[in-house]
Amino acid sequence: MKNKIIKLLIPWREGLEKKWWHRLTNVFIYGSTIIVLTTAIALPFIDQVEWKYKYTYSFEPSYLVAKGEEIKCEFSTTLNLSFDAFLKAKTGVNDCVPLIRCGNIFESTDFLNRYTKARGTHENLQKFRKESGATDNQIMNTDIKEGKFADIKVKKKSIS
Repeated sequence: MKNKIIKLLIPWREGLEKKWWHRLTNVFIYGSTIIVLTTAIALPFIDQVEWKYKYTYSFEPSYLVAKGEEIKCEFSTTLNLSFDAFLKAKTGVNDCVPLIRCGNIFESTDFLNRYTKARGTHENLQKFRKESGATDNQIMNTDIKEGKFADIKVKKKSIS
């Protein structure tokens, strides 16, 4: 049975194995098969590798001496105006979540805490939160609209 399948799949003539191009073709066929199978087996294990990065922000003192790829941070107050209107109608508060793409910081509270601690104004932020009753999202949205974070950058360095 095995020989019949091989004869159907691989045409064979006398003296064919002596030709240089036939040997080269066999190398390509078997070599590419080995590469594809090895890649298919290794791919699930490679995918599980976690890449770790160290981020240094331009508002931190160590930014000037830090090494790594410099990336401009992106801040946006809203994605969808109709969603903001829905949120305001539902909760009575315009507390849309700002979009923050800045290193490993994605939330308003994390960003504000790190930003104010680096600048030495964290106590003022705490005081402002208590006095105004504003949420971190509202504070971030106001500051983004005023352009306070327009020049913030981050350096991304790969660590193993």
